Amino acid sequence: METTTFFTGTVFPTSRLISWESLSCQGRQPYGRSRGVTIHGDNGTVMIDRDGFWVYDPADKQIEEHRIGSGSSTQDLLSRDAGTNNHFQNLAAAIRQGTPQNSPIATI
Repeated sequence: METTTFFTGTVFPTSRLISWESLSCQGRQPYGRSRGVTIHGDNGTVMIDRDGFWVYDPADKQIEEHRIGSGSSTQDLLSRDAGTNNHFQNLAAAIRQGTPQNSPIATI
């Protein structure tokens, strides 16, 4: 397991502490998923992977589920899943036809 901590005092108006923890290759499946990202806050946790995202309350009870319906394996290292396909289709349509981007690029 690896842990890295970042202090964002120079990036955001108010200081924040962000910790990144790597749990890959250690045999556990937090929230029943072999891969993904979790964001932990005071009011709960969000688990995100290629199949969607799940919201948990502070007691780790699942309170929401949002699947993208790809049915992809989290072991897919080539990123061949519905979310990636939809993203690139939208990007191509934005470039070719001026379609609004679902996830526009922002500058800070």
